Amino acid sequence: MIRNGVTEKDLRDYLTANGYYGRSANILKFDLKALERPGWVQVFEFHVHAKQEGGNWEELCGVIRSDERSDLFEVTFYNNSSRNDVVQRATDGMITAQRGPRHWSYWPLMTLVALVFGTAIVGAVLSPEGAPSTTPKSVKTEAP
Repeated sequence: MIRNGVTEKDLRDYLTANGYYGRSANILKFDLKALERPGWVQVFEFHVHAKQEGGNWEELCGVIRSDERSDLFEVTFYNNSSRNDVVQRATDGMITAQRGPRHWSYWPLMTLVALVFGTAIVGAVLSPEGAPSTTPKSVKTEAP
């Protein structure tokens, strides 16, 4: 996994500014989820254990939207039930690694390919190996 040290440091600074000990936070997950062309705007999903200034450890999950050009750094936290909605909203219209829905013609084409290969295999299995050739043999006759 490729790490983004600058954004990880920014997350630690954000945690420190918001009542946590950011330097001691344990980053369990930090994945690039999406980017916007030409690549300046990036969305990361994170999962950290961070110690509050009161002394209790807390598990935090969320999404970071970062733009290095304008120093944009937005953090949105989520719980397990809202994860998909938050990630979908943050990555809407961006380039992601998720595959989109298949085109309507995918399954009919795959069925056609399977039928063609199936027919070829059945034809190869059922044809006898030593079948006589149907092409006429040339007959040589000597001239008188």
